Amino acid sequence: MRIFIKLLVICSVSPFSWAQTFEIPKEKTPFIEVKDWKGEGAILVSKDSKSATNQTLLTFIGNEPRSKWQETIIPKNEKPVFLASDGTRYVYFMDQIELDNGKFSFYQLNNAGNVKPTNCSYTVAFKKLGYAINDLKLVDIQVTDKALMHLFETYDKATKSKIMLAGLM
Repeated sequence: MRIFIKLLVICSVSPFSWAQTFEIPKEKTPFIEVKDWKGEGAILVSKDSKSATNQTLLTFIGNEPRSKWQETIIPKNEKPVFLASDGTRYVYFMDQIELDNGKFSFYQLNNAGNVKPTNCSYTVAFKKLGYAINDLKLVDIQVTDKALMHLFETYDKATKSKIMLAGLM
């Protein structure tokens, strides 16, 4: 009976002893948000409320008890949209979800800390396919391992059916 009780106590206490605790050094501005990058770690977001720009400090926390990298982005929007998927190599901070005359901008980050600001446009590509960009309705945005994908829907009057179009970046 004693052995059973000891095993029960060990089994119930041991998962808590496996937890890892670590401290991230304080920055000039407080962390205001944590973004979960499934399979990779977390991104801590910090902003200076007194700054005239939307300068945002990103601190990436992986499996080690310290930060891996820190990067600064300056999104056009005050609250950029964070896009990530489980097990992907990249995450995105988009200025806005809806297209602005077929254009959009975002920051692409990888787990090594490389940041790539990008401006893109679907206008020419969809015009070549015979679709006006203003007639397209954004249905979904997905992050894949190799691309950022926009899914659009439009109504084709000639065939009287809905058409789905995908744009890959």
